Amino acid sequence: MSSFEQQISAGLEKVDRDIDYLLACTSEVLEEIGEPELAPLLRREKPEAGEIPAEKSAQVLSIAFQIMNLVEENAANQAGRRLEIEGKTDADTGSWGYWLKRILENGTSKDELFDAIRRSEVHPVLTGHPTEAKRPSVLAQHRKLYELLLELENTMYTPVERGEFRDRIKSIIELIWRSGEILVEKPDVASERDNVLSYLTQKFPVAIEISDSRFRAAMSSAGIKWDESDTKTYPRIHLGSWVGGDRDGHPFVTSEVTAETFSELRKAALDTLARKLKQLSRDMALSKLFQSPPHYLIERLSELDPKCLNPADIEEPWSRFAELIRENLPRGKKANRGYSQPSNVIADLTLLQRSLKESGAGRLAQTYVMPIIRFVDTFGFHMASLDIRQNSGYHDRAISQLLVAAGVTDGENFADWTEEQRVAFLNEELCHARPFTQEHDQLELEAREAIGSLKVVANQVKTHGRAAVGQFVISMTRSLSDLLVMYALCREAGLTRMTDKGNICLIPISPLFETLDDLQNSEGIMEAFLSHPLTKASLPWQNRALDEGFANYGVPEIDPEAPLVQEAMLGYSDSNKDSGIIASQWGLFNAQSKLIALGEKHDVSIRFFHGRGGTVSRGAGPTHRFLEALPHGSLTQGSRVTEQGEVIAQKYGNFLTAARSLELLVAGSVGPQLAESPNKPSDALSEAMSFLSEYSAKKYRELLHEDDFLTFYRQATPIDALEQSRIGSRPSRRSGKPSLKDLRAIPWVFSWNQSRFYMPGWYGVGTSLAALKEEKPSLYAELKNSAKTWPFLRYVLYNIETSVESADTLMMESYAGLVSDKSVREKFMKLITDERAAVREALQDLLNGPLESRRPRFFKTLHARDKWLDLLHAQQLELLTTWRQSRSETDLRRVLQSINAIAAGLRTTG
Repeated sequence: MSSFEQQISAGLEKVDRDIDYLLACTSEVLEEIGEPELAPLLRREKPEAGEIPAEKSAQVLSIAFQIMNLVEENAANQAGRRLEIEGKTDADTGSWGYWLKRILENGTSKDELFDAIRRSEVHPVLTGHPTEAKRPSVLAQHRKLYELLLELENTMYTPVERGEFRDRIKSIIELIWRSGEILVEKPDVASERDNVLSYLTQKFPVAIEISDSRFRAAMSSAGIKWDESDTKTYPRIHLGSWVGGDRDGHPFVTSEVTAETFSELRKAALDTLARKLKQLSRDMALSKLFQSPPHYLIERLSELDPKCLNPADIEEPWSRFAELIRENLPRGKKANRGYSQPSNVIADLTLLQRSLKESGAGRLAQTYVMPIIRFVDTFGFHMASLDIRQNSGYHDRAISQLLVAAGVTDGENFADWTEEQRVAFLNEELCHARPFTQEHDQLELEAREAIGSLKVVANQVKTHGRAAVGQFVISMTRSLSDLLVMYALCREAGLTRMTDKGNICLIPISPLFETLDDLQNSEGIMEAFLSHPLTKASLPWQNRALDEGFANYGVPEIDPEAPLVQEAMLGYSDSNKDSGIIASQWGLFNAQSKLIALGEKHDVSIRFFHGRGGTVSRGAGPTHRFLEALPHGSLTQGSRVTEQGEVIAQKYGNFLTAARSLELLVAGSVGPQLAESPNKPSDALSEAMSFLSEYSAKKYRELLHEDDFLTFYRQATPIDALEQSRIGSRPSRRSGKPSLKDLRAIPWVFSWNQSRFYMPGWYGVGTSLAALKEEKPSLYAELKNSAKTWPFLRYVLYNIETSVESADTLMMESYAGLVSDKSVREKFMKLITDERAAVREALQDLLNGPLESRRPRFFKTLHARDKWLDLLHAQQLELLTTWRQSRSETDLRRVLQSINAIAAGLRTTG
């Protein structure tokens, strides 16, 4: 057995031991609380449900799935630690150790490395999309359970102490059992915001400290000497959020909600910083009897506290200095005084850091002060930047209402004007500073709300600067005029300024290209947008320092040397829902390649915002593989990426996992830029992918356009129950229309996965590969030779393989049995099962062998839950049938509980 195989075997054995240990604890709990008949469900090989009510089976197995998830998470973290202990950090794929080895082998200089780190800002953006089905209180218990599992890794504990840990584990399991996991009430935006705030304040600050520590260790191991106290040389991480700002199809995100969100985020940042400074003051109890404070520290003390008559007499000046920084934060009674911006706090903390180093206490400066400087640099006074997103159709209705109010001829039909008419009209308007009307409160709903939300942003910018505001994201961007409409609305809300360069917009506008057609048209739209005078005038202002307050609400100075950056958001979900996975992925790759070249033409760097979800069908997959698969040049200015639904808990619920997730994101944003990466396809590969894209999209769309497809879909999946679920504050449809087009991509994917079709993640791939092999054998040969060396192709194929292997033909047939019309059922099952067989055969040929021999650890992990899932699916089928007949709330709750349990077992839901 090879060393690699031995590591896999040892890892799998550990997973089995830990799972068995926790399942035994769960069985004991069930017996002790008077539910012994439930224990047989926990048998991994032959679970028995007997006469147990379905809701109890779902609850028990949901806990079992979470146990398996936590054990696997811990095993992955421990495997990484073992590599560090053995000095094999370069073997940890995607880590800093892995990338630094490749970078140095490529002859990259230290200056080039730090220049890439400085440029490559990463922005995880937390969203409130409806795929997290578990209650926040239960998620908190899962985190406690993980922490106890981690404690058991320590071999120093005595048998008595380990017995105490076992009792605590059992207490948590009992608490989860008695609480129930399913959300009884649909969460509102405020509760989703509170959940995001808990991650921002409790998880990310610690995770960044751990990630920084791992970065220092990797640099040291690679032999790179540098000033570790210089925070500007560390990876650039900034957090974003959509909760409270994303109003696309979400009627409950009002201008009042957005104002509350800005306020809550600012309060969270300042309160968290205050707590850290209070602890720093306690830690800095250095006596001047043992070291002399430098004169500049004393001078600054007197400036911060003018009432102190003799600052030189302070016994512990370093402690007092930290306390004065805390006292001067703009919060509470000093909300409108004290520090005006975060950079002022960083300046004083840097002064404190310098004074400690000059006093010979450099270790203390590094250990206690630098993490707080990093915190302020990362979170500022705003915690996370809030994006404001709305649909272009909504904006069209808003602008029409404005034009009617302003007396513009035919204004009510603005949405129907030709693109030439729209652009000509908007170009003329945007040359002026005057608004359409001053009576915004008298406007109709869309105009009133659109302008009201932008006025909230304007007030935020005027009062606190721009750091708290991310991007204005325009969903369904179909033309230049969709972006110019946003400029017009910004003018109406006071977010534009007239300068000697013409009108400028103070907040950057980001188009969102979602469908395949949108991606293919993105180059032309962005060409027109970057060429537009207002965009060219605005970009220099939008790329200045973000924490500057606007004196008299004017326009701050700009840095002529700063690079110009324009953001473009890419939709992974709708392009897949629209055309299938191959066409979606290749469309995304091509769109990025063309936009990168377009940016170079305009001397503007394009930063991509990747709207990824939690499943393969919505852009998911291993973070480091995803970043490595992006086109060359796409990471030059870093990237932004959404973290949605259950992914937030999976990636950031526990400190070590969160640190690992951040490391993969930041290292993966720097490494591919500097390492030799063959991610520029040859002409033959491009031709092969174009063939596959067109062929698979045609096959996929034929399925969706078949007569009675919607009937089959709605009866063979639990989509109707999901539309009644309590797993997110936003409606499942954009406008409430019962059409496939109107259905959001999230419930679309969630429903197919629940019924084990996983269809959006693989349909059309098999027949397209077979056609390529038959019609263009030389191209197929080129594709096969590059399957493991071209990062993009490897990433796409492995993700397709994951989806098609997660599907289950027997379960598909069982859910298809819910379709009342036999002819409809048989027609679609033949189409789907034939294609699945074709996909599996094609992948086995292309990747040289079956999945179980090539990826044994993944294969075992994927199928470890099969027996339990089979039982839950059988129960869900009965529950769905009963609920569809009764439509009772009680029966719906049972269906939703089964959905929750299956989601826990599948892990990737939406």
